[in-house]
Amino acid sequence: RVWYAGVNSQDYTSQIYFSQILERPQQAGFCYQLEDPTSEDLFDLLSSDGGVVSIPDAGTIYKIVPIGNSLAVFAYNGVWLMSGSQGLGFVANDYSIIKVTTVNAVSPHSFVETQGAILWWNLYGIYSLTPSPNSMGLVSYVANSLTFNVIQDFFDNIPETSKKLARGTFNP
Repeated sequence: RVWYAGVNSQDYTSQIYFSQILERPQQAGFCYQLEDPTSEDLFDLLSSDGGVVSIPDAGTIYKIVPIGNSLAVFAYNGVWLMSGSQGLGFVANDYSIIKVTTVNAVSPHSFVETQGAILWWNLYGIYSLTPSPNSMGLVSYVANSLTFNVIQDFFDNIPETSKKLARGTFNP
């Protein structure tokens, strides 16, 4: 699949478009279902279809990143994980969306993918989204502040405009 988000239009900022499962490169833009939804006979949504997912509470989506079996959605109003409803990979006719945190993103530029975590800036600190196994052996994700009690005083003195323009890099 190919994923698209971040449409710069008031009515579409919280939508994520996904293509059909690719069998040829031309399908990368096919964000619709194969069957005719208005047909009386063959109208079912197939697991391989394309489409659109809306997260109304997200606001503007800044970044989408694959993480484990999920797609992490970083937006103005927090972070969500989208995956198959059974904890498997995403399919068009059976998926779930879970809000991970209200720690938001403020721009698409500060993100860094490291070995096992995703880091990003917001107005209040630098955060990481990391896996956290629970007691049932399932993996969930948590947002942790990397600045709190370490360099928070220094970070608080950075102007808001500079925080929105911050760019992240990673050197292993």
